[in-house]
Amino acid sequence: MKGTIDFIKTREVKNKKGDSMKAYDLSINGEKYSSLDRACADLTYGDTVEYEITINGQYKNIAKIKKIGQTKVTDALESDAEKKPDNKYWKDRNLEIRFQGLGKIAVDVVLKAHEKDKEPVDYVKMTQEIAVVINELDKALGEYLKQKEPPEAMV
Repeated sequence: MKGTIDFIKTREVKNKKGDSMKAYDLSINGEKYSSLDRACADLTYGDTVEYEITINGQYKNIAKIKKIGQTKVTDALESDAEKKPDNKYWKDRNLEIRFQGLGKIAVDVVLKAHEKDKEPVDYVKMTQEIAVVINELDKALGEYLKQKEPPEAMV
């Protein structure tokens, strides 16, 4: 089978002897898999792979995996959810994480701006200011991601 990696995560597991080893949770073209294949260590989001699966009850495991190509991370972020309706979960999750980070920055900026005020806090006004800062940060981040090449480690 062939596909593009939507998500990859490493976790520690123990084998029957009690030895620690790495397991990999992957999503390829919207399907979730697990693998113990060491070749997964060299894979990243956006890589095109060729793989073989084994099914053990309800679990889908990757028995063999090989990288056959790669996608620029910024292209993958912008195009995956638009081209693959079954990948909506991952797009929404990435946006949720992005907005959590932007929200934290925005709150810090607005609180710092009001730190010197001697007036009582107007929470409605602060909430509106935070929303404006989030929108501006999101625009700036979006423009930055469109222009920026991904780091070498991600290509």
